[in-house]
Amino acid sequence: MILGERLAFAGAARPAVLSFPANPGRDRALCQGPPGSAVTYPVTRHRWEGFLDAWREAGGAPADLRVAVCPVNATAPAEAFAEELFRGGDPPDAIAAMSDELALGALSAAARSGRSVPGAVAITGWDDSDAAAHAGLTTLRQSLRDQGKRCARIALGHSRPPAGQDPPSWQVIPRTSTRGAATPPAG
Repeated sequence: MILGERLAFAGAARPAVLSFPANPGRDRALCQGPPGSAVTYPVTRHRWEGFLDAWREAGGAPADLRVAVCPVNATAPAEAFAEELFRGGDPPDAIAAMSDELALGALSAAARSGRSVPGAVAITGWDDSDAAAHAGLTTLRQSLRDQGKRCARIALGHSRPPAGQDPPSWQVIPRTSTRGAATPPAG
Protein backbone atom coordinates (compact mmCIF):
# COMPACT_ATOMS: atom_id res chain seq x y z
CA MET A 1 0.00 0.00 0.00
CA ILE A 2 2.84 2.43 0.69
CA LEU A 3 3.80 2.53 -3.02
CA GLY A 4 0.75 4.69 -3.78
CA GLU A 5 1.67 7.10 -1.03
CA ARG A 6 5.24 7.20 -2.32
CA LEU A 7 3.89 8.48 -5.65
CA ALA A 8 1.81 11.09 -3.83
CA PHE A 9 4.72 12.32 -1.73
CA ALA A 10 7.49 12.09 -4.37
CA GLY A 11 9.32 15.40 -4.27
CA ALA A 12 6.83 16.91 -1.83
CA ALA A 13 7.76 19.34 0.91
CA ARG A 14 4.25 20.35 2.07
CA PRO A 15 2.00 17.26 1.89
CA ALA A 16 -1.59 16.96 3.02
CA VAL A 17 -4.01 14.08 3.41
CA LEU A 18 -7.73 14.39 2.74
CA SER A 19 -9.23 12.07 5.32
CA PHE A 20 -12.43 10.18 5.96
CA PRO A 21 -14.33 11.20 9.11
CA ALA A 22 -12.35 10.32 12.23
CA ASN A 23 -15.22 9.32 14.53
CA PRO A 24 -19.03 9.38 14.89
CA GLY A 25 -18.94 13.13 15.63
CA ARG A 26 -17.86 13.72 12.01
CA ASP A 27 -16.15 16.97 12.91
CA ARG A 28 -14.18 18.83 10.26
CA ALA A 29 -10.62 19.35 11.48
CA LEU A 30 -7.11 20.14 10.33
CA CYS A 31 -4.59 17.99 12.22
CA GLN A 32 -0.88 17.28 12.01
CA GLY A 33 1.20 14.20 12.70
CA PRO A 34 -0.03 10.84 14.00
CA PRO A 35 -3.72 10.15 14.61
CA GLY A 36 -4.77 10.90 18.17
CA SER A 37 -7.17 9.02 20.41
CA ALA A 38 -10.12 10.90 18.85
CA VAL A 39 -9.61 8.89 15.63
CA THR A 40 -11.82 5.94 16.48
CA TYR A 41 -12.79 4.72 13.00
CA PRO A 42 -10.35 1.85 12.21
CA VAL A 43 -10.18 2.42 8.44
CA THR A 44 -9.41 6.11 8.94
CA ARG A 45 -6.79 5.33 11.59
CA HIS A 46 -5.05 2.64 9.48
CA ARG A 47 -4.95 4.72 6.31
CA TRP A 48 -3.73 7.76 8.26
CA GLU A 49 -0.95 5.63 9.78
CA GLY A 50 -0.06 4.29 6.32
CA PHE A 51 0.24 7.78 4.89
CA LEU A 52 2.33 8.82 7.87
CA ASP A 53 4.65 5.81 7.39
CA ALA A 54 5.11 6.72 3.71
CA TRP A 55 5.84 10.34 4.61
CA ARG A 56 8.44 9.22 7.18
CA GLU A 57 9.96 6.87 4.61
CA ALA A 58 10.24 9.84 2.22
CA GLY A 59 12.28 11.62 4.90
CA GLY A 60 9.47 13.82 6.21
CA ALA A 61 8.90 14.74 9.82
CA PRO A 62 5.59 13.40 11.19
CA ALA A 63 4.53 16.87 12.40
CA ASP A 64 4.82 18.17 8.82
CA LEU A 65 2.05 15.91 7.53
CA ARG A 66 -1.24 17.81 7.61
CA VAL A 67 -4.46 15.79 7.69
CA ALA A 68 -7.68 17.49 6.62
CA VAL A 69 -10.48 15.45 8.19
CA CYS A 70 -13.64 15.76 6.09
CA PRO A 71 -17.05 15.29 7.73
CA VAL A 72 -18.17 12.93 4.94
CA ASN A 73 -16.61 10.97 2.10
CA ALA A 74 -17.84 13.26 -0.68
CA THR A 75 -16.37 15.44 -3.40
CA ALA A 76 -17.87 18.82 -2.35
CA PRO A 77 -16.50 18.94 1.23
CA ALA A 78 -13.11 17.75 0.01
CA GLU A 79 -13.07 20.43 -2.67
CA ALA A 80 -13.90 23.12 -0.11
CA PHE A 81 -11.20 21.89 2.29
CA ALA A 82 -8.59 21.65 -0.48
CA GLU A 83 -9.44 25.19 -1.66
CA GLU A 84 -8.91 26.41 1.89
CA LEU A 85 -5.52 24.68 2.02
CA PHE A 86 -4.51 26.18 -1.34
CA ARG A 87 -5.42 29.69 -0.13
CA GLY A 88 -3.32 29.29 3.02
CA GLY A 89 0.20 30.58 3.45
CA ASP A 90 1.70 27.08 3.08
CA PRO A 91 -0.31 25.39 0.29
CA PRO A 92 0.21 21.66 -0.18
CA ASP A 93 2.36 20.44 -3.04
CA ALA A 94 0.95 16.90 -2.66
CA ILE A 95 -2.47 15.63 -1.58
CA ALA A 96 -3.10 11.98 -0.80
CA ALA A 97 -6.80 11.26 -0.41
CA MET A 98 -8.38 8.31 1.39
CA SER A 99 -10.83 7.83 -1.49
CA ASP A 100 -11.28 8.78 -5.13
CA GLU A 101 -14.27 10.93 -4.13
CA LEU A 102 -12.06 13.05 -1.89
CA ALA A 103 -9.28 13.16 -4.52
CA LEU A 104 -11.72 14.31 -7.21
CA GLY A 105 -12.62 17.21 -4.92
CA ALA A 106 -8.92 18.07 -4.64
CA LEU A 107 -8.54 17.94 -8.43
CA SER A 108 -11.45 20.38 -8.81
CA ALA A 109 -9.97 22.69 -6.17
CA ALA A 110 -6.59 22.64 -7.91
CA ALA A 111 -8.20 23.55 -11.24
CA ARG A 112 -10.25 26.37 -9.66
CA SER A 113 -7.16 27.79 -7.96
CA GLY A 114 -5.06 27.62 -11.13
CA ARG A 115 -2.65 24.98 -9.78
CA SER A 116 -1.26 22.54 -12.30
CA VAL A 117 -1.53 18.83 -11.56
CA PRO A 118 0.98 17.26 -11.05
CA GLY A 119 3.38 20.22 -11.49
CA ALA A 120 2.23 22.38 -8.58
CA VAL A 121 0.40 19.65 -6.67
CA ALA A 122 0.39 15.85 -7.04
CA ILE A 123 -2.90 14.15 -6.11
CA THR A 124 -3.72 10.50 -5.40
CA GLY A 125 -6.92 8.65 -4.59
CA TRP A 126 -8.04 5.24 -3.42
CA ASP A 127 -10.52 2.82 -5.06
CA ASP A 128 -9.90 3.15 -8.84
CA SER A 129 -13.40 4.32 -9.64
CA ASP A 130 -14.54 4.98 -13.21
CA ALA A 131 -14.37 8.70 -12.47
CA ALA A 132 -10.72 8.33 -11.36
CA ALA A 133 -9.77 6.79 -14.69
CA HIS A 134 -11.55 9.55 -16.60
CA ALA A 135 -9.82 12.25 -14.50
CA GLY A 136 -6.33 10.73 -14.87
CA LEU A 137 -6.14 10.17 -11.12
CA THR A 138 -3.37 7.97 -9.73
CA THR A 139 -5.14 5.64 -7.34
CA LEU A 140 -5.04 2.37 -5.45
CA ARG A 141 -7.17 -0.45 -6.86
CA GLN A 142 -8.64 -2.95 -4.47
CA SER A 143 -11.08 -5.76 -5.11
CA LEU A 144 -14.06 -5.22 -2.85
CA ARG A 145 -15.55 -8.47 -4.10
CA ASP A 146 -12.45 -10.45 -3.06
CA GLN A 147 -12.41 -8.67 0.30
CA GLY A 148 -16.10 -9.46 0.78
CA LYS A 149 -15.54 -13.14 0.02
CA ARG A 150 -12.68 -13.22 2.53
CA CYS A 151 -14.85 -11.55 5.19
CA ALA A 152 -17.64 -14.08 4.56
CA ARG A 153 -15.19 -16.98 4.97
CA ILE A 154 -13.94 -15.49 8.25
CA ALA A 155 -17.53 -15.02 9.47
CA LEU A 156 -18.19 -18.69 8.66
CA GLY A 157 -15.15 -19.72 10.71
CA HIS A 158 -12.74 -20.32 7.81
CA SER A 159 -9.72 -18.16 8.58
CA ARG A 160 -7.62 -19.34 5.63
CA PRO A 161 -8.42 -18.91 1.95
CA PRO A 162 -9.03 -22.09 -0.07
CA ALA A 163 -5.87 -23.77 -1.41
CA GLY A 164 -4.47 -21.94 -4.40
CA GLN A 165 -6.41 -18.74 -3.74
CA ASP A 166 -4.43 -15.64 -2.89
CA PRO A 167 -5.62 -13.01 -0.45
CA PRO A 168 -7.25 -9.91 -1.99
CA SER A 169 -4.73 -7.88 -3.95
CA TRP A 170 -3.99 -4.16 -4.03
CA GLN A 171 -2.53 -2.44 -7.06
CA VAL A 172 -1.31 1.11 -7.62
CA ILE A 173 -2.70 2.52 -10.85
CA PRO A 174 -0.34 5.33 -11.89
CA ARG A 175 -1.90 8.02 -14.04
CA THR A 176 -1.19 11.66 -14.82
CA SER A 177 -1.98 13.20 -11.42
CA THR A 178 1.38 12.30 -9.87
CA ARG A 179 4.96 13.23 -10.65
CA GLY A 180 7.01 10.53 -12.31
CA ALA A 181 4.01 8.24 -12.82
CA ALA A 182 4.56 5.47 -15.32
CA THR A 183 2.66 5.39 -18.57
CA PRO A 184 -0.99 5.26 -17.56
CA PRO A 185 -2.72 1.94 -18.09
CA ALA A 186 -5.62 1.70 -20.50
CA GLY A 187 -9.02 2.30 -18.91
